[in-house]
Amino acid sequence: MKRTGLLSICVSLALLLPGCGWFGGDTAVKEPQDYPVEAGGVTLSAPPERVLVLSPSLAEVAADMGFSGRLCGRSEECDAPQEVAALPSAGRMQLPDKGAVTGLEADLVLTQSPLSDTASALFEELKIPVAVIPAAVSFADMEEMYRQVGRLFAGEQTGTLKGGAALQELKGRLAAVAERVSPFLPEERPAALYAADIVGSAATGDTVAQTVLHAAGLANGAQEGTGWVLPEGAAAAAQWIFCPVGQEEAVISAALYANSPAVQNGRVIGVDAALFERQGWRLSQAALLMAKTVYPEAFADGGTDEPAPEEEAPSDEAPTE
Repeated sequence: MKRTGLLSICVSLALLLPGCGWFGGDTAVKEPQDYPVEAGGVTLSAPPERVLVLSPSLAEVAADMGFSGRLCGRSEECDAPQEVAALPSAGRMQLPDKGAVTGLEADLVLTQSPLSDTASALFEELKIPVAVIPAAVSFADMEEMYRQVGRLFAGEQTGTLKGGAALQELKGRLAAVAERVSPFLPEERPAALYAADIVGSAATGDTVAQTVLHAAGLANGAQEGTGWVLPEGAAAAAQWIFCPVGQEEAVISAALYANSPAVQNGRVIGVDAALFERQGWRLSQAALLMAKTVYPEAFADGGTDEPAPEEEAPSDEAPTE
């Protein structure tokens, strides 16, 4: 009798408890709610299937995240990676070709900068929504940019996770370069600049390149500046100057850099500007190139591949010497 009474009490309590699985309560695990999603200034009710990408940087980020199969076309400026370059061109970024755009039957346009009036009118006429995801200003801004891309292609929850994972991959690649040169760092890191031109535009401490320079084992000589404006004295103190390919002689001849150790010691190095300007995983290649240039002994084993990613990423802040 005692057992029967106890069982009756348990059953009664179970019937009163909400969501009880014994008696038909709702115990199903709910799937992530990905759509509708808002990203890049547009609201999508389903994943886009045919995306026209106009920004070279976002084209690389989308491809790195595994979304190149959803891209149906590109602007002429989008030339990497190979699977993007192979897509049909829709004209220039700010002057798309109407016939080419119409033939692509895109259901979304992805860009990084606000469009020209001509381009905006075209996409409005064709009723194609335009998502604008601005470039990250500093490395700290990269997380939001990556997650915005992820949400556009994969929805709120899934896309946010994919964006975060893609950024972690980039951080790991940068950390691998930093780890490789770490045993060879001098007491004071060499002052280096990424000079975008010869009139004082260089990657300052508030830019993505700040983290790239740090990962390469360098001190950013323009760290105290902001907005790509060289601080006073930074040019003359530069021990290494990296600049876009083809600008080497102009930098060497410029009065701004003439007395720097970099110029006097033949340390003005041309690099592919896209490695610094685009914000996909190739940023780690910029760090690797600089690291191999300044610390060749760290790569004396002859290895040319990018080191395997490490778990911890380099800080966005300047190193403490």
